[in-house]
This record gives sequence, structure tokens and C-alpha cells, in this order.
Amino acid sequence: MDPQPGHAPGEGGCLWCGRPLPPRMRSRGSLQRFCSTGCRGRFWTAARRWALAAIEAGLITASALKAPRESVHALLAAIQRPASPAPPQTR
Repeated sequence: MDPQPGHAPGEGGCLWCGRPLPPRMRSRGSLQRFCSTGCRGRFWTAARRWALAAIEAGLITASALKAPRESVHALLAAIQRPASPAPPQTR
């Protein structure tokens, strides 16, 4: 299945396929985002491919991915920051 565009965790469905999330066996841990390990694996595979394509296209840098971010807004600021101009070349 195709991922649901704009779907956010906590809206009652799997982040990847949109199916309802099964009840959790335990109440601790991180927020449940996927209905199965298969959906979680497909999401992370797609995320890795997207990140590699974005790096190859020059949209982001590997250093932008490495830097710790406290929010998506900080990552967007790092991505949108204009590259410093190249120094003038002398002949």
C-alpha cells in the first residue's frame, strides 16, 4: 500500500499504510506509529532511499543528517540555509 500523505502518528492509524493500530500489549515505550514490523521496515527503507536521493540531488547534506536536531524546524533551517559562495578563483 502507498503511504498516506500528511498522516501523522497519533491519528489512529499506521504511519505507512493507514490501517488502524492494534492494541498494545504494554503501555510503556515510545509512541506506536506502525501496525506491524513489515510496515516499519518499509517506512525506514523508503526513508533511507529518500535521504540518499536528496543528498545526490544536492537538496541536503550528510552533515545536515548527522547534526542533532531538537525539531523539524531546526532541520529545515539547516537545509534551507544558502550555501556560502565559492571563493573567487585567481589565475
